[in-house]
Amino acid sequence: MTTSAVTTDPTGEIVARAGKSYRWRRYVMVVLFIVGGVWFLYDGYKGWPDYNQKLATVEKQRDDAELKDPELYEQLSQQISRMHARYSDASLFLQKLLGFSLIPLGFIFLFWMLHVSRGEIRLKDDVITAPGHPPVRFTDIRELDKRQWDRKGIAYIKYEVEGKAGTLALDDFVYDQFPVDAIYDRVLKYVAPPTTPDEEVSSEKEEAQP
Repeated sequence: MTTSAVTTDPTGEIVARAGKSYRWRRYVMVVLFIVGGVWFLYDGYKGWPDYNQKLATVEKQRDDAELKDPELYEQLSQQISRMHARYSDASLFLQKLLGFSLIPLGFIFLFWMLHVSRGEIRLKDDVITAPGHPPVRFTDIRELDKRQWDRKGIAYIKYEVEGKAGTLALDDFVYDQFPVDAIYDRVLKYVAPPTTPDEEVSSEKEEAQP
């Protein structure tokens, strides 16, 4: 991702909360999981068994009319030919299995989504606080992995606090884009400060020396 154009105090506090787009899209997916599960359960327990019963009733009426009423027999035969085939026990079992699977998966997905985007990422006085991580000072940062930043808007801050290593993710889709981008800019400026013209000239002189 490109760096954001957020106009913010270069030393002030930045707060990135859960991204609204990220959460709403996943709320829709949770609804689809649950509604789909209910739909499958309805078909498995009610819709398809009722249809099978209806088909069996029409077939019995046709069989009864075979010798008594040839015209009715032909009409019922044509009606059956236009109807869907009987749903097998295996098909009913599969509908029930899908229904019982999708509903809990929807709630698991909801819990996971809320967990991933919980809390907020905050930068204040060169200290980053994020859910699941200790406060990370800029001096604790050991590496900024920005290989996925331009393409996905994801960067990983590798840190070491009190001898314990960890990795903090900056994701400008899971959390608000502009604040995350601003935090990334500040971290990048710390770990890879821009080269001044005097430093560039000095570097060129060193390279030119035999």
